[in-house]
Parts: sequence; C-alpha cells; structure tokens
Amino acid sequence: MSSSVAEYETLDNICLPEHGFHAFDSLYCSLTGAQPVPPAFEDEKYALFVTWNTLSRRGEPRLRGCIGNFGPMPIRDGIAEYALISALEDHRFRMALYFGE
Repeated sequence: MSSSVAEYETLDNICLPEHGFHAFDSLYCSLTGAQPVPPAFEDEKYALFVTWNTLSRRGEPRLRGCIGNFGPMPIRDGIAEYALISALEDHRFRMALYFGE
C-alpha cells in the first residue's frame, strides 16, 4: 500500500470500535483467564499504536501506557500483543491490576 498523504486522507474506517474492544478483551482475558472473543475485523497489516488513558479526578484524560510501531504488522495479533505490553509492561506506569467483580 502506498503511503502518500493524498491516499491516506481518502482511507475510511481504518480505526474501528472493534479494535478498541479487541484491546480491552485481550487485557481482560490475560488478567482473568477468560477465553477471548474472536475479532470481528479483517487481519490486515498496518502500523499500530495502542494507548491506554485514565481519567483524572477532573475528568481529563491522562496517559496510562502506550506502545507503537510504524512498520506494518497483522492487526489482530498486534492489537492483542500491544494492549498487554502497554498495560502491563510500560515501566513509566504502575502495572494494571484486576480485582474481580
């Protein structure tokens, strides 16, 4: 795929809500041992960044963890892997924990 600015501006629906769901599902399953929900999107190759934010007491987003790659990678495995790395291994932040329901 060409990376010209004109082509990039015409691409629609690259970042889908399903991608966010897949990131949350990957983290949830890693913390609980639950079985993941199969992704509902095609496994294309893209540059990929996963960023987690929390809300401050004033309701403002604050960076919680992030990781990215400019090289194309399969998006299904990439989101799952980067969701875990950015939540659990970004040493700038405390590890995400799950205490159950």
